[in-house]
Amino acid sequence: MAASEAAMEAVWIRKFVGDLGVMPLINKSINMYYDNSAAIIFANEPEVMKGARHFLRIYHYVREQVESGEIKLIKVHTDKNLAYAFTKALPRGKVNEH
Repeated sequence: MAASEAAMEAVWIRKFVGDLGVMPLINKSINMYYDNSAAIIFANEPEVMKGARHFLRIYHYVREQVESGEIKLIKVHTDKNLAYAFTKALPRGKVNEH
């Protein structure tokens, strides 16, 4: 769910800034760092999602944006995920590490 919302925001901001004309349009994919391997596989492999009609429409948005080249999902290992310092209870050593 969070990846879908982040993808929607990133694509919207890119289009908004592009429409303003204040910056040249960047044709590269938006890199999204994600720690869920299964979600990355679902987004990158369209054949896996064929039988997944029961998923909410919002989950298909990420896959559609990956297929169109708007975003690129990149796996980030749990130990390298900086967001965990703000969202998870971490031992003292991990807190000092970040």
